[in-house]
Amino acid sequence: MEQELQHRSRFSWREICVLALLLIIVAAISFPYLLNAREQARRSECKNKLKQIGLALYNYHDVNKSFPAGWIAAGPTSEESNERSAYSWAIACLPYLDASPLYSSIIHENPFQDEVQAPRRWEDLRGHLAPPRMLGSQLYLTFRCSSDRGPDIDTSSSVPQIATSNYVGNFGVGIPRYGRQYGKLLQGIFAENSRIRIRDIRDGTTNVILAGERRMVPTGHTWTEGELEGPLNSYWPGFPRGTSPLAIVGSVTTGEYPPSDREDELIKVHVIEGEYKFYEELIGLGGRDGKGPKTLKFAGINKSLNGDLLKKDASPQVSIGYSSHHPGGCHLLLGDGSVRFVNDSLSMDVLLDLARRSDVIRWRNSEF
Repeated sequence: MEQELQHRSRFSWREICVLALLLIIVAAISFPYLLNAREQARRSECKNKLKQIGLALYNYHDVNKSFPAGWIAAGPTSEESNERSAYSWAIACLPYLDASPLYSSIIHENPFQDEVQAPRRWEDLRGHLAPPRMLGSQLYLTFRCSSDRGPDIDTSSSVPQIATSNYVGNFGVGIPRYGRQYGKLLQGIFAENSRIRIRDIRDGTTNVILAGERRMVPTGHTWTEGELEGPLNSYWPGFPRGTSPLAIVGSVTTGEYPPSDREDELIKVHVIEGEYKFYEELIGLGGRDGKGPKTLKFAGINKSLNGDLLKKDASPQVSIGYSSHHPGGCHLLLGDGSVRFVNDSLSMDVLLDLARRSDVIRWRNSEF
């Protein structure tokens, strides 16, 4: 009798196969939901990081009466030289991101290229004295999105092992240049030695981008002058000599600025009156009088300059605009400190308005 009970308590191979099949089916059904929950958690973490950056920018503004400069150049005096290096706007945020010891260790009078390569000792967040390391290689996790699998450190730069970033400041439209004389052409928030104040955001702080996400690729390289898209890396401490300012700021269009003898007139009408009749001439979208470039390209959310959608974890390039590895869009930090997840179907007109701090408002909340 006991042997018969033992025999009956055993599972047959058919029952085991059925049970295994059921487990596989349950796992297959649950797996997408688990992945979605994981991505939602990463998206929430990314949003919170941008909120921290926004709070740091506002605290900086409260103390200094303006947002930090997009970059502070340190290098040759020639404005045309591409051998300049510069401290990023993110450096100025460090004291407001619980990184005062790291900020205090920087000798700001030294050229960026030399300072980021100098070994330094600094205290970690627990007050312990950390081993010497270079500023350039100091990975500050606030500037990295957990959904991005790009490298934490760029080994292709002229600065050994410079730390990368997923968040870039808003330059606005056009390609950023070196030199103070281009400051009056800044339509966004961050440029060389810029000092944009809240009151300069004439569209209202809820209608203008402060900073946004930019994706990276697993095998990216230094963003050199003249490159507009490709397997390129962005940085948080600044950019080394020979590197484009696009490594720390984003733009939504390519294009050059109008001729110097027409800048004052165009900027006056553009900024103060906020009319679109000079808008095409200003950034080169056709140029009614024939003086503007005809080949301007638009950088949409998660899109290449040709308008192709950058697929998650599949595209080997990034462009000058805003992008992420989040499915369907990316996060943008707005001027009021809020963070919005923007769909990659956002229209060109709306994104152009968001990138420029003084223009006609053409978007509504429903368009996000």
